[in-house]
Amino acid sequence: MKTTLRWMAALVLLPGFLAGIAQVQFTYFTISGAVTITEYTGSGGVVVVPATINGYPVTSIAAFAFENCASLTSVTIPNSVISIGAQAFYNCTSLTNVTIGTNATFLGGSAFMSDIRLKNVTIPNSVTNIGAQAFYDCTSLTNVTIGTNVAFVGGSAFMSDTGLKSVTIPNSVTSIGSSAFSGCGLTSVTIPNSVTNIGGLAFYNCFRLTNIMVITGNPNFSSVNGVLFNQSQTTLLQYPPGMGVKTLISWSPPCSACRRPLIVVGIGPRIIFRGER
Repeated sequence: MKTTLRWMAALVLLPGFLAGIAQVQFTYFTISGAVTITEYTGSGGVVVVPATINGYPVTSIAAFAFENCASLTSVTIPNSVISIGAQAFYNCTSLTNVTIGTNATFLGGSAFMSDIRLKNVTIPNSVTNIGAQAFYDCTSLTNVTIGTNVAFVGGSAFMSDTGLKSVTIPNSVTSIGSSAFSGCGLTSVTIPNSVTNIGGLAFYNCFRLTNIMVITGNPNFSSVNGVLFNQSQTTLLQYPPGMGVKTLISWSPPCSACRRPLIVVGIGPRIIFRGER
């Protein structure tokens, strides 16, 4: 009988005990009935961020909360979390898996920067803003799903992600920041009608990139033979580095002095052209 009672008591106490363990792993504060986690103090491995602490919802992971946690291998962020701060998971060099809850709206700058073993990321539809350098230097990242409500992809957001070979930019995106995909392993990119701004060097040093296609009807941009132009095709914006030397045989510049097709004879920080003027 005593054994049974002890076992029943253990079952009753277990949820509170586990909650206590969860709280011990985090430093946090509570304001207006919402919890912000400011620091992870656990031993790493597989971590599940609690949805509630002391009965209050966990709504934010503050800047630097998991920074430099080399032992962290997997993290699940609950649906209660709305904001992930700058450098929240910066330089977590053993992190291979991240699950972001479905109510997150903001990924701060450098949030997952230099997580060199991170392989797959799904950015939920709730996210509207991907901060600058959010996934910069995630060299093992091979698959990214960008949610359908993302409007802004920050500067250098996916820069130097050499393993990233494809990405779908949803029709919600209006701005692609400077160097957003610079140095990636992308082979092709499709720019949807919604995009009105593409920052400088957005696809710079993507040496496998052979095709940039702009959906017909985009008010600001167009493409010819895989090359990115402004909408009126008076300015060549990005020649895919992976194309090598080619003649833009179907491009008829709106310039009467251009008497024959433009030929790209060099690529790099500056593009060199040969043509008769």
